[in-house]
Amino acid sequence: MVMLDLAVALRTSQPQLHQTILSGWDFSLGPSPALPGIDLKLIPVTRNNIHHTGTLAMGQFLWRGARAFRSVDPSTYEIVHFHFSVPTGILAPLSRGKPYVCSLHGIDVPHFVSEAALFQTLVAPINRRILSGAARLFAPSRHIAETVLRACPAAAVEIIPHGVAASSFHKKTSYPKFARRFVTIARLLPWKRVGNVIEAIVDLHKTIPDVTLTIFGEGDLRSSLEDLISASRAEAYVSLNGFVSKERLQATLCTYDAFVLPSISEAFGLVFLEAMAAGLPVVAFDFGGPTDIITPGVDGLLIKRDAVEDLVQVLGDLATTPNQAAELGNGAWRAATQRFSWTAISKRYFAAYESVLAERGVRAS
Repeated sequence: MVMLDLAVALRTSQPQLHQTILSGWDFSLGPSPALPGIDLKLIPVTRNNIHHTGTLAMGQFLWRGARAFRSVDPSTYEIVHFHFSVPTGILAPLSRGKPYVCSLHGIDVPHFVSEAALFQTLVAPINRRILSGAARLFAPSRHIAETVLRACPAAAVEIIPHGVAASSFHKKTSYPKFARRFVTIARLLPWKRVGNVIEAIVDLHKTIPDVTLTIFGEGDLRSSLEDLISASRAEAYVSLNGFVSKERLQATLCTYDAFVLPSISEAFGLVFLEAMAAGLPVVAFDFGGPTDIITPGVDGLLIKRDAVEDLVQVLGDLATTPNQAAELGNGAWRAATQRFSWTAISKRYFAAYESVLAERGVRAS
């Protein structure tokens, strides 16, 4: 979770900072996290699954979280940081006059996720009030910032990307001459365009028979993707592996040669950073979060949005250009450990907190 990773990084980079965290948690999906030095208050919720909160969990968090928020001594905090404007930011009136900031994650951004258009329409009035009242809105990418400003031109938006704990991932240490083992990690939903990756690999396999694709993830499109693999007679080199734990991914990502995900709706794309932390070059459409994450030719490759024919070309280049994957993979690891380290990112957040408080004549402590 971005919120918890940021909290841990702030604890390390700013040890004088006192943090109280209220977080929804479904205990049936795993044990509570251990965060020494942080006052963690877990709100019991019932999630649909580890990736999908659902309406029930949102309602439970608002009801139980409101009571927990009221119980926090206001003298113990100077600023409130909400993750998601809706639903979490609905609790902003309980901030007792303290300024609040808000990190945006996609579904809470007006008009960003077309598949959530009904939800966003229903919550639009209260969402705009929350966005307009925030002392800062943290957008993880330029695309999110621009989308927010179209809906709320007066909003105080600052772009701060997410970070990655690169040390948690096993780094690829030996690269083959050519990239032949591709990996995709995504929820199997329409906007992730996983089907495009399968089609590209099937096309590539006609001339490069040892190319493979491993897909990790679950979602509504699993059945149709299985049908696509079967119809393409690609079972021997394209595999759907379902959901795997983060711990397993941290240990095994480095066994692949390149990561590819041509999503058309990424507020940021944390999975790209995770692949980069493992030393993999990354391939994505030039749209949304990946545009800010990937430096083409340095740590990955960007393709014009929905240009599926270019996807085949780029993957083919990785599979036939000597040492390209190694050069890009090492560049990706450097970006993950330097530009996107949580230590660096947490300092940007703390500077933003200080700026907000300075505007109100308060010094961060």
